[in-house]
Amino acid sequence: MRTFRVPTAASFSSILVMLLLVGCSKKSDSSANLARLVPASAVELTKNPEFKLEHTTKSGVRCYVRALTPEQAKVIPEKSSDHNFLTEGEKPYLLVPVFQDKIIDLTADETGLTTEQGLEVAAWAMAKMMSEDKQMQEMLKQAGKK
Repeated sequence: MRTFRVPTAASFSSILVMLLLVGCSKKSDSSANLARLVPASAVELTKNPEFKLEHTTKSGVRCYVRALTPEQAKVIPEKSSDHNFLTEGEKPYLLVPVFQDKIIDLTADETGLTTEQGLEVAAWAMAKMMSEDKQMQEMLKQAGKK
């Protein structure tokens, strides 16, 4: 047989204190205060004037790019979802692939892309990165001379 215990004043006060602490606590992670740079949906992304459609792969993956300053890139926290789209270098930018009206996070375990589609995006992204990075170009020249 179950018995019902009448809550004591001490248990009420401990619950009240716990609720006050939870309700008044703030996240210490400063990334919570930063606005997202990558919109949450593909529709928002395509309407955002800061993102430009730079490439469409043979299989239909659209690659949107937003240029960043080095200062902007440095303040994107590693745990931020924006960091998954960050391409660093001399000219950092956000690269956001879209397929079937969905934003594709290439760092996720399941991207929704076939291997071929993923390779198409990776090949284009690598070519873009190398074309904009003078250090990389010089390194490749030196490697080709050997």
